[in-house]
Amino acid sequence: MPDPQCSNRLDRDARLRLREGVINYMSGEISTFAFDDINTDYATSADVSLQIISCFLYSLHDDLVDHPIAVSPEGWDALRRVVAFLTTDLEAETSIRNVAWPFSSKTVWSTHEHAVNGSRIPTYDPAIHCQQIHSWWHWIPSHIGFAIIAGIVFAILLIVSQL
Repeated sequence: MPDPQCSNRLDRDARLRLREGVINYMSGEISTFAFDDINTDYATSADVSLQIISCFLYSLHDDLVDHPIAVSPEGWDALRRVVAFLTTDLEAETSIRNVAWPFSSKTVWSTHEHAVNGSRIPTYDPAIHCQQIHSWWHWIPSHIGFAIIAGIVFAILLIVSQL
């Protein structure tokens, strides 16, 4: 969450760098770990809008598995609005429940929507952009997983019995 003690100083260069990172993430040029490295820099920005947006962006990916973007259609629309917002000097709405977030209203969003056009953001495709992400342990067949656990338990019992 934004630091209330921090006076809001617009950082246009940082906004444009984060915008480029979001576009790279949405277009598949980078995956979650690279995107997290980019986004982390803005969580403590003097630009409060960047803090708010960075917090939102952090909620969109997994820290444990490096994967391409995986968001719902609503998440995709929110990212498009973020990309457009980062070209402005506006202050972000603090409530992400606002349907036009980070813009204050649908009217303000529609006046800035052109900033998304011409970017490298592809059209949303659920087969590409909403794939279910499975951790590495989901790739181990059940019988092998049970064998691994049984082996670990057996080894622990053997060590304990030797004491």
